Amino acid sequence: MKKIVLVILLSVFCFSAIVNAEVKFGGWDKWDKELPPENSKNWHWVWPSKKPAEYIIEDFGVLGEDLTILSSDLYYGRKFDMKAVSICFYSFGDAGVNSLDWYISNAVIALAAFPPKERKITIKAYKREDNVFKFFEEWEIEYKVFERIEPEVVVPSESRFIQEFKKWIGSNSCFSPNDISENLLNLILPKIVVSDESFIISTKEVYIKK
Repeated sequence: MKKIVLVILLSVFCFSAIVNAEVKFGGWDKWDKELPPENSKNWHWVWPSKKPAEYIIEDFGVLGEDLTILSSDLYYGRKFDMKAVSICFYSFGDAGVNSLDWYISNAVIALAAFPPKERKITIKAYKREDNVFKFFEEWEIEYKVFERIEPEVVVPSESRFIQEFKKWIGSNSCFSPNDISENLLNLILPKIVVSDESFIISTKEVYIKK
């Protein structure tokens, strides 16, 4: 009888753990394949302004005009749960227009940061194909609490993501991907900072709750 009770208790515990995980991450379990659908109710803006950040690169467009890159910081999970999966989307456009009706399918490439575990953060990279953001690479970042790491970005210099990101910028630029400088990438790509605030990924910084 005791064994039966123990089995039941273990089953309840496992079921509760699964439910909690699904609530935390919005019930999505395909992170190694693709991002959740853009029409999911579990997407939320990180910043109250609900607007993309805007980077204007002068004379960098196809015809020599200014090139505008937008980065949009969202998270997926329960609302106000900053320890959910945090995603930074990149798109071209004019923030003065797109910030009013920006939606995920505006973007082409994205980075997702997962809640820290054992002093490490897992970062996954995605690229939009056939209207779906498909996974193509991941890596881990180690960190120390209360230490600011700057200007190191969260993307390894030899990663496939860097190459894909350069191709994406070059697709709307008068320059080739090889002409895109490290300084430009460091300006646009996320950086790490560790604090006791909520955990998010942003083109400005990543916050990690202790």
